[in-house]
Amino acid sequence: MTNKITPKDVLNRLGKLPPREKMSEKEKEFYKEISSALMKSELEQLIANRQWIVGIISLTLMLEFIGKTMLIWKQKGPVSVRKINNYTIYKTFKQLSDLKMVDQQTSRKMHKIRKTRNNFAHGLPRPMSLSNQPNPKLEKLIQDGIAIIEELF
Repeated sequence: MTNKITPKDVLNRLGKLPPREKMSEKEKEFYKEISSALMKSELEQLIANRQWIVGIISLTLMLEFIGKTMLIWKQKGPVSVRKINNYTIYKTFKQLSDLKMVDQQTSRKMHKIRKTRNNFAHGLPRPMSLSNQPNPKLEKLIQDGIAIIEELF
């Protein structure tokens, strides 16, 4: 029997890593390269397959995970990992902005992605958004998200 690894498990383990400033350059580069490459590859595959809803939802979860990781690394001590684990997507993105970990333009894009995700996750998507037809607006949003992922690392 295998244990299922949840995002909370991963964040708890990340909380036990040394802060980024105490990591070696080699360690930082490793985490950056492997994480960014895996996320980018997944999102590009979803774009290629025109899976817009899955792409936006996956992108939002990736950004939330990166955001929580950044907050854990930055605020180790003052804010507990447990508290950060319970942040909503909105709270995570807001904290990144409030702590000046992302600029205003990036923050606006992240919230636009979050709102689009909420429309898909909590509302009934328009039939066009469910199709695998080209959707330049959603493709651009996912591409913007890929750029944010690369920027955050």
